[in-house]
Amino acid sequence: GRLLANQVFRLKDREGFFLLKLTFTKTTRGSATSPFILETFEDLGVCPVAWIEYYLSVCNLLNIVLNRGYFFRTTDRGRVVSKKPFLGSAVNNRLRKHLTGAKLDCGETSHSSRLGLSNRLFAR
Repeated sequence: GRLLANQVFRLKDREGFFLLKLTFTKTTRGSATSPFILETFEDLGVCPVAWIEYYLSVCNLLNIVLNRGYFFRTTDRGRVVSKKPFLGSAVNNRLRKHLTGAKLDCGETSHSSRLGLSNRLFAR
């Protein structure tokens, strides 16, 4: 959520993205900055490159300019695109709202979804 728009580059072959300064805090047990490459893979339902391309298409259709500021953004209470980063708390709040509305809320979190996706990819 704190990834800046000017830190995301499409690879020359258009088969992925290069993220310049992705910071891992929990993974490395500290604060470390390192480049990260996202490559495409066959299952488009879980392919991060396909979803980033979809996100970019939607931003383009909505005239959301991503050349400065945070790459992922939220909307404020007036449904205006915010300049604030898209944080985990926003993900959890939105997930809970949709699950509650569908009467499916059993205490899931965005972390539950991430773990489920990891299990799905591992099972292949």
